Amino acid sequence: MSGDERRTTAQVRRSRWPGWIWAVPLAALGIVAWLAARSILHDGPTITISFQTGDGLKAEQTPVRFRGVEVGTIQTVELSENGRRVIATAEMQAMAEDLLRSGTRFWLAGRQMGLDDLSHIRAFVSGPYVAMEPGPGDPAERFTALPAPPPVPLDAKGKRYTLTAPHLGTVSAGTPIVYRGKRVGTVENTKLQDDGNRFQITAFVRGPHDKLVRTRSRFWRVSAFRVSVGPEGLKADLSAPAALVSGMIAFDAPADGPAADLAEAGSRFRLHENEATAQAETTHEGQLFVVHFNGAVGDLALGAPVKLQGFVVGQVASKQLRYDVERGVLETSVTVELEPARFGIGAQLPPDVEPASGLNQALKSLVDSGLRAQLSREPPFIGRLTVSLGFYAPAGTVGGSGPGPLASIPAAPSSDLTSLKDSAAAAIADIRGMDLPAIAAKVRETAEKLANAASSPELESSLANLDRALADAARLTHSMRGEVAPTLVRLRAAAEAAESAAQAANHLLGGTPAARGRSLPGALQEITAMARSIRLLAKFLERNPEALLQGRDR
Repeated sequence: MSGDERRTTAQVRRSRWPGWIWAVPLAALGIVAWLAARSILHDGPTITISFQTGDGLKAEQTPVRFRGVEVGTIQTVELSENGRRVIATAEMQAMAEDLLRSGTRFWLAGRQMGLDDLSHIRAFVSGPYVAMEPGPGDPAERFTALPAPPPVPLDAKGKRYTLTAPHLGTVSAGTPIVYRGKRVGTVENTKLQDDGNRFQITAFVRGPHDKLVRTRSRFWRVSAFRVSVGPEGLKADLSAPAALVSGMIAFDAPADGPAADLAEAGSRFRLHENEATAQAETTHEGQLFVVHFNGAVGDLALGAPVKLQGFVVGQVASKQLRYDVERGVLETSVTVELEPARFGIGAQLPPDVEPASGLNQALKSLVDSGLRAQLSREPPFIGRLTVSLGFYAPAGTVGGSGPGPLASIPAAPSSDLTSLKDSAAAAIADIRGMDLPAIAAKVRETAEKLANAASSPELESSLANLDRALADAARLTHSMRGEVAPTLVRLRAAAEAAESAAQAANHLLGGTPAARGRSLPGALQEITAMARSIRLLAKFLERNPEALLQGRDR
């Protein structure tokens, strides 16, 4: 190696960066730290929810929502130890931790589709989810889900009322309550009473609509289809489609009820089958009357309206089948309850007269004028039976009062198909009771006699003789018309002369009252009367010359 050659020496310096190979582990460590911090800051407690059924629940997919915001997720779904419940665990977010109280309610939403709320349809399409509604109480981690969505929120303002009905029909928890078509409440729950005869329905009406419920309000079921008969004929329409699935209840607010008549929370009302029977409900201040019908009244429903000239004036209170042993007849009596207020006679009565007494007097007068009770159907022939009051008898017809302490309203024959069938059957029975062969023989015999008489020679000869007699009488009358006038003139002159002579003799021989009883003045009076009669005869013949042949008409 020469001296000009120089040796190069490399210096090695160690860097603090370990190298790019460590970038990936460090990034992974950062992600883990971020997730851990996020979990600590955002994740809330894990809770357990017990469901009656697990339809639609999916682990790590089904969300938990509160007011549309996702506040948790279902993590696991499994059966309970006895297999009767479904146990689900849910991881809640930290923002929902303060909402988890012992009174908090959970339920599975979106499993059923309802026509009364479009949000149910949207939830049904998007899939079920667990809904949450916070409640009062201490913090809790174990909950029991409701079997169905609660109809009324915990913080809802309004009043609850109790409705009673003999059957539920389509009414259930969640059935809407409407006022003039607007939804103002819902049915909260239903249960059978202890006696097992009626159902008890808890109805919730939201504020401020609860002020519409009065002590005299009436509740009724709303039918999805409405059929009516009017001047335009039979009319049918689909009035409430939602009533097909979940039913519907409506009520009214009487206009004559002041604010003091507002119904208190817990007030009890009767749930009627339809609006017609609801409007026919009496105020239990009516007067009872009995009607004894001859026809069948078994199909007449209790509470059916009683109408007078189209106005509802009462309802059917009871009905009874009764056999009268003394008279040996079978009767069907119907007791009706009529309200004096619906007749408008309360304000017209003196202060010392009770409305019931005034109604009795009014009905007695109306019955004397022909008022009767009749069974009819609305719509005609196909509708339900009702009692119609009308003037079906002539005025002055006395109606019999049946047995019993109640005042009676006479009955008129029914106008439905049953009455027509009975009348037709009675007519057929009368026809069957006739001796039709004997009647036919008599008619045949009479017809033969008439035919023989019409074709006999004696009848033709008699008609010819009558024609000749009438012609002779006409010729005689025509020939005598020229001789009647002179005869009438001579008769009138003779009558005047006889009357003048009688007056002169009467004046000469004693026309004083004292001498009227003598024979000569009496004879003169008879002559005077004869002359007057001759004058009258002459006048009559002058007007009716044909009387000489035909005689005077009687």
